[in-house]
Amino acid sequence: MITDKQIAALDSGIRDMVVKLNEAGFRTTDSGDGTKGLPWTLPYPHVFSVVALDKMIEESHRLWDMIDQANWRVEVTYSPADGEAILALLYRGED
Repeated sequence: MITDKQIAALDSGIRDMVVKLNEAGFRTTDSGDGTKGLPWTLPYPHVFSVVALDKMIEESHRLWDMIDQANWRVEVTYSPADGEAILALLYRGED
């Protein structure tokens, strides 16, 4: 569960989405609202979550059903090094 301190430390432009995902049971690990302009940050809003490998397809569909599909993209990747899948929620902008 995400703490109030962790919520307060989130970028304001992505905070509500991170809270929503955590409340839905997603284990978020990284996020940003794309406004920092630092060389190591993504230039658009995003949230990453760790999911079990055997649940990655199911969880990607569950996330897809929760979001504004016109403006967000859901991707899932797997690394055999750690045996976990990463679920990525990426903002693609208003059309």
